[in-house]
Amino acid sequence: MTSPGLGYKCFPGAQYINIGTGGADLSSSFFLPKLVGWGKAAEMCLTGERVPADEAYRVGLVNHVHTWEELLPAARAMAAVMCTKNRFGLRMTKDAFNVALNGSSLEDANRMEDRNQALIIANAITEGAKDLG
Repeated sequence: MTSPGLGYKCFPGAQYINIGTGGADLSSSFFLPKLVGWGKAAEMCLTGERVPADEAYRVGLVNHVHTWEELLPAARAMAAVMCTKNRFGLRMTKDAFNVALNGSSLEDANRMEDRNQALIIANAITEGAKDLG
C-alpha cells in the first residue's frame, strides 16, 4: 500500500482530526500501523501533522522521493517495467500482498501464493502460454 513515489513538495498526512472528525478514517487505523509502525501511525492520526517527503520515505510510507521534474518520468519508467510483466501475474501478486497486509498468517500467505501460482499457470495454458515469457 505504500506509494511508489512522491514529490519533494508533497506532505502526506492523516488530516481527519484537523477538520473536526476522528483522527482515523478510510481504514487508516488498520493500514497505517502496518506501513509505518504503531507509534508513527498514532502520531500522524492524533496530531494531524503532515509528514515531509523525506520522512515519509524514511518511515516506509513511500518507496521513492523525486523532484517534481523527476516524478512523472520515474513513474512512467516504473510503469514501463511493469508493462513487460505478465498482467495476470501482476494481479495475483497484488492480491497476495493485500492478503498479507490484512493480517493473514504465514500459512494463509503461503496458501494464497500456492493458489496464485496454480491460477497463473492455468491462465497461461488457457492463453496459449504467451504470458509465461
